Amino acid sequence: MVTKSNFKETQGPGKDSGINGNKDKVDGKPSKNRFKVLVLDDDSEIRDVLFDALPLIDVEPLLCITGEEAVDIFGKHYPEIDLCILDKDNKIGMGGEKTFFELKQIDPEVKAIMISGDPNLNKEAILEFLESGFIQVFKKPFNILVFLDVVTSILNKK
Repeated sequence: MVTKSNFKETQGPGKDSGINGNKDKVDGKPSKNRFKVLVLDDDSEIRDVLFDALPLIDVEPLLCITGEEAVDIFGKHYPEIDLCILDKDNKIGMGGEKTFFELKQIDPEVKAIMISGDPNLNKEAILEFLESGFIQVFKKPFNILVFLDVVTSILNKK
């Protein structure tokens, strides 16, 4: 399994985790990524891994720590945002589930993946999230390669 500790070793140098939800440039150059994905997670390790991994599948990640920040960025840029990855258990500000419903007020067709480290997340809860509109639910820790395959599949269906 690829983890944060071996991801950078196997894939090359990564980025320091700077939260920049309005990121229009990567390394000072205009973004050439085909897709934009909003990422909400208060865990810096998850943000770091996704910041490093998503560009490998032609995705520019827009990183947020709070749900309020995610809603603000989405509201300003939602026509350009292809997918949202939301942490259910975000402990700083609004969590992923409430954030999702706020995003749906802006764009009822918003596409989102729920990620959760909740050890009590069961089948019934996962089904409820899927019925509420989430495309997929991942329990942490998840295999980054499988996760990237799912993200790629969702983005290519757009």
